[in-house]
Amino acid sequence: MQLATLFGRTLRQAPAEADTLATQLLWRAGMLRTLNDGEPVLLPLGSAILRRLAAILGTAVQNDGAQEIVVPTTSTASWSDTVTALARRDIDSYRQLPQLLWSWRCRKRLATRPRGLLDLPTPTTLSWAVLALDEEQAQQHLTATRNRLSTALRQCGLDHIAAALQAPGTATIIVDSLAKPVATLDCPACGFRAPLEQAPLAPLPPYAGPTLAMSLIETPGANTIAALAAYLGIPTAATAKALFFYDNRGQRLVFAVVRGDREASLVKLAAAINAGELTPASAEQIVACGATPGYASPI
Repeated sequence: MQLATLFGRTLRQAPAEADTLATQLLWRAGMLRTLNDGEPVLLPLGSAILRRLAAILGTAVQNDGAQEIVVPTTSTASWSDTVTALARRDIDSYRQLPQLLWSWRCRKRLATRPRGLLDLPTPTTLSWAVLALDEEQAQQHLTATRNRLSTALRQCGLDHIAAALQAPGTATIIVDSLAKPVATLDCPACGFRAPLEQAPLAPLPPYAGPTLAMSLIETPGANTIAALAAYLGIPTAATAKALFFYDNRGQRLVFAVVRGDREASLVKLAAAINAGELTPASAEQIVACGATPGYASPI
């Protein structure tokens, strides 16, 4: 690659459509452009940097003995289903364990997000899995790989935010980026740092008001918590809120119950039930399970 023949040029000033500092720098450095519909395109310099980053991360996971597999981009199977299917065919004995597999995969994001490099409809992800004898062995490899990836990211000049939320058998690495700033909660005493939406919070005191015996009450038109509380003359803290979500990875309906004056954290809920990306369930999906939108109850 020679500068004299390089496709793309540097700019003195980024265009107005570059709405973040990181995007502005990429535009000015001749690494990024957008199409007429706003879809981002990496120019040769940006593509070279992306390949370099992919090589660094790939080396990090391979240092623990992980072996790369290539999954067709047309495959609709989840990563866990892919690894499970391969293991059933090629692992015959516990003596073959542990086995570590990884792959670069393109997945389709079902939820609509703002356009940008970090919000592509088909993002490329590094997927990693360990087939182990037991949970302890799996956790050892998981921790080792997470630490190697964290080290590799720091060497790239990226600050690693300690993950506050871990689903069983998984590890999360969150990187603070100028492309998408993250609000965090920081503890000056212990150094704990976590994204606001993932940080564990102390529970509120339980509702201490009067409670009535359970009975059937008609609530016409009260299809929201605020309307229900006003109709019954009680505070929202005395109610329970029924929420329906759809797990796009597991293809399942998720029913959650929270106190009426609280909101559900989709990130924490997904981690608690080992789900993929959660989106609000449609009215059709709620009706299909036998419930009525706005009137579902945990009882």
